[in-house]
Amino acid sequence: MIGSDIRALNVYLKQGANLGSPIFTRAGTQGPNWLLGQIPITGNGAAQVRICFTLRSRITRECAHTYLK
Repeated sequence: MIGSDIRALNVYLKQGANLGSPIFTRAGTQGPNWLLGQIPITGNGAAQVRICFTLRSRITRECAHTYLK
C-alpha cells in the first residue's frame, strides 16, 4: 500500500450472515514492500474472507472475497 490516495485496507471474516468488525486493518501508505501477515482463524464450518480497500478519491470501497472450508 503506497501512495497518497490510499485510505484503508480491511480484512473481514464472515461466518453466517454477520460480517462483523475487521480482523485486520491498515490505514495510509505503508511503503513499497510486501509484508507477510497472518491471522489465526478459529471456529467450525465454512467462512468467507473479505478483503476491502478504500481510496481517498472514491466514496465506495472495493472488495474481493474467497471461501474457506
